[in-house]
Amino acid sequence: MAKKGFGRFSTNGFELTITLAQSEPSIWRRVIVPANLTLAGLHIVIQMAMGWNDSHLHEFEIGEVRYTGYHPFEDFDDTGEDDSKISLAKAIGKRKKFLYQYDFGDSWMHTIVVEKVIPVLEKPIVCTDGEMACPPEDCGGLEGYYEQLAILNDKEHPDHAEVAEWMGKFNPKAFNIDAVNRSLARLSR
Repeated sequence: MAKKGFGRFSTNGFELTITLAQSEPSIWRRVIVPANLTLAGLHIVIQMAMGWNDSHLHEFEIGEVRYTGYHPFEDFDDTGEDDSKISLAKAIGKRKKFLYQYDFGDSWMHTIVVEKVIPVLEKPIVCTDGEMACPPEDCGGLEGYYEQLAILNDKEHPDHAEVAEWMGKFNPKAFNIDAVNRSLARLSR
C-alpha cells in the first residue's frame, strides 16, 4: 500500500475504535493515530487494521461533509472533499463519532468513535485491541458474509464445497494483533 497521507507525525493523537457497523458479534479494532494524520492516511490505517485489501473506493462522513480519495474530474463535485488534504484533527474538530464506508457495492460501513485524545504518543500508529476476523472482500456485504458463514458451517448445504473452497481456512473469530502491528509499523518508517 502507498504511504499517501503520511508525513511527519505530531506528538499528540487520538485513540479510535473502529467497528464494522451491524456486525454481530462485533468486528472491531482500536487504534492510536497521530492527530495530524490525513484522512487518506487514516483510510490506509483502517485498511490494515481491519484486514481489507484497499481494492475499492471509500469515503468518510464527518458531520455534513464527505471526504474521499476518488477525484476523477476537477469539475465533478459529487465525490466529496479530498481526504488527502485534511488532517484527522481538523476534520473531526470536537466530534466524538464519524463514519467510514469501504466498497460502495458491498457497503462496508464502519462507525469510528474517538475514545480519547492522547497528549503524548509513545508510537505514532498502533493497534491496541480488536476482535473477530474481517470479512473477505467481495462477499456481498454483511448479509452475504453471514450467509456464506452459515453455508460454511452446514456440510449438507449444496453450496458448501464451493464456499469452503472460496473462503479457504477462514476463521471468523481470528484476529492477529501482532500481524496488524507489523503492517502498521511500516507506515511509521
